[in-house]
Amino acid sequence: MRKLFIFIIFILAITYSSCQRKGQTVFLSENLRFVQPDTTIHLNGKLLSFEDNPPIGMSNINCIDSFLLFSLRFQSKDSSYFLKAYNKFNHKFLGNLISKGNGPDEFLSVVYRDQFYLSGDSIKIYLHDLSREQLYAINLTSSIFKTKTEISKEFGKLPRWTLKAFHYQDSLLLLKRIDNTGLVYELFNSQKGEKIRQFLLYSVNIGRDNYDKFNSIDYLQFENQKIAMPMMFMNQVNILDLKDADNIAITTKKNHPSWDNIKKKENSELNVYYID
Repeated sequence: MRKLFIFIIFILAITYSSCQRKGQTVFLSENLRFVQPDTTIHLNGKLLSFEDNPPIGMSNINCIDSFLLFSLRFQSKDSSYFLKAYNKFNHKFLGNLISKGNGPDEFLSVVYRDQFYLSGDSIKIYLHDLSREQLYAINLTSSIFKTKTEISKEFGKLPRWTLKAFHYQDSLLLLKRIDNTGLVYELFNSQKGEKIRQFLLYSVNIGRDNYDKFNSIDYLQFENQKIAMPMMFMNQVNILDLKDADNIAITTKKNHPSWDNIKKKENSELNVYYID
């Protein structure tokens, strides 16, 4: 059984053992912190049966309240929908969600980034359409039971080269995008179409051709104003403090690659992360 090192990230406080060292990290952080994993976990999966409309071609799984939400690859030709919903307890199929297309209430290339909120008796999720460069709030509960996509809110047009979009508060959005300075996070007023504040993430301009080597599974922890960015092709977790603009970089490998090595490296193996 393959061993997976699981990073359990406590955004409120990060405890780490071993030593800190000055290191070459392209992430804008004073130190690259080397940590010894506290636990090595052997994963023994349990096979779940989805006899009724099984989720084929999925790229992600999210658990939201009593729902299991499967994201389907948007380049897949086997489905005319982006999401499949199931009951978390009995695995009963509840319906296909978010239709593909150019028509009303249809989308072109949707990404769900595990951001939802409760509104009365309804669960609402945020979806980012990369092609249309827009962020939407969707009433998940109503969409499932009415078998029709119910859009609660559309935010204004996002800037070009927006790679990830999170709702921050009111009309403010938190965007990860590429601009002339490199890869950045920025607070964006969707109502006025204005940039409020910017956080440069890397000390080098990675360019659009090298973005895939810096791809990460980003998670916004709004209560503590932090973003965790576990990197997919590097053994590193980056943490950005939105309040203090402080950056932390963590790795479990002492021999960390330099920028030149990163550019030459082939993306052969993905790092797998579980965010709690």
